[in-house]
Amino acid sequence: MKQLIRNRVSKVATYMEILLSLFILVGVLVVSISVATDLVRDVPALWSGRKAFDFTEFLGLIMKLIIGVEFVKMISKHTAESTIEVLLFAVARKIVVMDSGYFDVGIGILAIAILFLIKKYLTTTVNPNGYILEGDTRLKELNAMAKTSLTPEDGGTVREILDKELERLGNYPLVGLTIPVKNAQFKIFSMKDGIIDAVEVINLHDKKINRRWF
Repeated sequence: MKQLIRNRVSKVATYMEILLSLFILVGVLVVSISVATDLVRDVPALWSGRKAFDFTEFLGLIMKLIIGVEFVKMISKHTAESTIEVLLFAVARKIVVMDSGYFDVGIGILAIAILFLIKKYLTTTVNPNGYILEGDTRLKELNAMAKTSLTPEDGGTVREILDKELERLGNYPLVGLTIPVKNAQFKIFSMKDGIIDAVEVINLHDKKINRRWF
């Protein structure tokens, strides 16, 4: 009963995340259109020199929009890499746009260096041909997105499919563990309370796959 309630709450939270990310994306689109409209309207005045162009302010606004887009990607992907991308842009904006002193610039550069080190050595690499799915993603959605050929006998959700396969292999779920099932390859991306939370799935029969990733 408790697990059922957890799953329902998790699903509602996921839908709320999607809805809020759509709001952010629409907001970014509206502001982008506004910026483009203002820029086109001010071109004659800027060209004639009647109006000065504040490039720092313009760059700051553009970087805010980029951070917004990266934030939406972070919400949708649920990966450490996407989180680091948001932090990188936020720190870069602080250094480039803000009127920072040498100490603040040094701290910012150090922060960027640490983020790059974390990205290189402490995060799981994402296959560009893969799909990041939550553990409770239904079988029908999995087959539709990744073009896999799994059946209800394999499990009703991504988590059930992997739990069954791990039980058959006598193994335990671990972050980074790769599990082939029929024409699909699953890599566990994250776990919560010992339960598979997010998975990267790749269609092994997809001709576009670069085999160097395996």
